[in-house]
Amino acid sequence: MNEIIKYKKYIGSVEVDVEEGVLHGKVLFINGLITYESINFNLDELKREFEASIDEYLSDCEDLGIEPEQTCKGQFNVRITPELHQSANLLAMKNGESLNTLVRRAIEIEVSEITVNHKHDVNVCVNHNVVMEKQFEGEYEQQQQSGGYGNLRIVK
Repeated sequence: MNEIIKYKKYIGSVEVDVEEGVLHGKVLFINGLITYESINFNLDELKREFEASIDEYLSDCEDLGIEPEQTCKGQFNVRITPELHQSANLLAMKNGESLNTLVRRAIEIEVSEITVNHKHDVNVCVNHNVVMEKQFEGEYEQQQQSGGYGNLRIVK
């Protein structure tokens, strides 16, 4: 399963049954089972069936006076080796943050989409905290660090 569809914060799978000539799927990340299908490989029909299934589920929950399940609650358990657990704890401590914050940041980095809109060529030679050559549509500002070569920061 590679494809998904979304509606009202719910996510559904898109699966193919070639032998039956059917597209079908189920709502993901809830404990209940909500399915939908479309014959003749009609994706628009599958989307309509998915949306109708979600609307019916939400209506049933309201009629029964129960809270609809959230697709993800924001809490989960992660199983890792004791060594990785210790390394993560040490890194979090060095960063002055909790283990939860470290894990959240790592996941944010992993799932974020990095978009490169443009590219600039930059030639820089640094010698004793002096920028010798630069080529960029901006200016460089040098920040001194004690005992180091300093950092360069692009200023627009």
